[in-house]
Amino acid sequence: MEKRLYWRYVAALLFASMIIVGCKKDRFEDEDEEEEETTSYTSLYVYSAQKQPEQSKTITFEDTCCGPIMVGVEGTKIWLHSNLFQLANGDSLKVPYDIMLIELYPVYDMLYYGQPALDGETPLETAAQIKVRILKDGEECMLRSGKGYAIELDVTNGSADNSDMLVYYGETSVDVTSWTNDVSTLDASISPDNISAVYTDSTGYLLSIARLDWVSCSRAYTTTGASSAIAFTTDLGGSEFIDIWVGYSDINSLTKATSLVTTSIPVGTNVEFVATALDQDGTPVMHNSTETITAGHTVALNLSTTTSETIVSTVEGL
Repeated sequence: MEKRLYWRYVAALLFASMIIVGCKKDRFEDEDEEEEETTSYTSLYVYSAQKQPEQSKTITFEDTCCGPIMVGVEGTKIWLHSNLFQLANGDSLKVPYDIMLIELYPVYDMLYYGQPALDGETPLETAAQIKVRILKDGEECMLRSGKGYAIELDVTNGSADNSDMLVYYGETSVDVTSWTNDVSTLDASISPDNISAVYTDSTGYLLSIARLDWVSCSRAYTTTGASSAIAFTTDLGGSEFIDIWVGYSDINSLTKATSLVTTSIPVGTNVEFVATALDQDGTPVMHNSTETITAGHTVALNLSTTTSETIVSTVEGL
């Protein structure tokens, strides 16, 4: 873990050195810089440098009697066999092939990928967000009809043990913005879904999964009381370039504001806000506060001068 944090710190320093000249506000008005016009400073230059890397393992021999076929650096165990998968043309998958894995356990790792824990507008308490891909000579493979694979989560990295967790699925071309526990909405051929399940015992969560790509082990965070969206106000121009994230003090969950407004959060929930941007002079600024949600909750952003290193330290305290 110390080695991982060291390399994250080195990467943060390298990316921070890139923004001194190139991240001033006038870049938002340059039509030739389309990606920078639609993406915030922190997403481009701070959070991207902190992302968990995609791990890979080349499988040349399959031994079905001796435990998981792959164990991730964060402790995720994967059980699968080539006979569960096929190539895009329907041919059988044979060794050698590659397993690709991304593990997101703490909420700050989800934040670095830009992935809130939401089912539509419902917050999710989540143990982890995991992405698994199978490649044959660089070609994406898929599960055969009616087949699934299994993963076990390292709950020492996630939330407390809960018996009502479900398998949630997500998919976009880059990041996941919402999750669903109805896999048929992403793949109509998986209906009825007789595969997706979460089994809980003293060692953690074992997930039976019906589809490759992003999955999470989560449950809806709901209460019988009222909920309220959070509205943010700011004097800083270009509010679309302000990254605003909401971490929950009592559960492993994460929400992101869009156009200075969040989805509804149960009243009485203790949360922490982290908002980041560049000011008119191209200087990084940040707001950080801890509050309890009330009806009609509003937050006036107090964006003060900061550094990339301070942003990372604050985010990893969520």
